[in-house]
Amino acid sequence: MTDVTFLVCTNRRLSEQNASCAARGSELLIAKLRELGANVQASCCFGHCAKGAVVRVIPSGKFYYGVTEDDISEIFEQNQAE
Repeated sequence: MTDVTFLVCTNRRLSEQNASCAARGSELLIAKLRELGANVQASCCFGHCAKGAVVRVIPSGKFYYGVTEDDISEIFEQNQAE
C-alpha cells in the first residue's frame, strides 16, 4: 500500500453567490477522512470552484469533483488499494 495523502480544498469565497468548496462542506470531508484514519490536509484553491467540493489524491494526482460526505468512504477505499 502506498502512502496516500488527501488534499481537500477549503477555499471560501467572500461572496455567497460564488461557488466554493468550503460552502459545499469541505471541512466536513476533512473530518470524515480523519475518522477513517486518512492522512489529510486542508488545501488552498485548485481552481475548480464550480466543481467543488474538490479532493486531490497524492501521489497519484487524481482529482475528485463534487465530493460529498457520502463519497468519502469509497474514495478512501479506492485509493488505499493502489
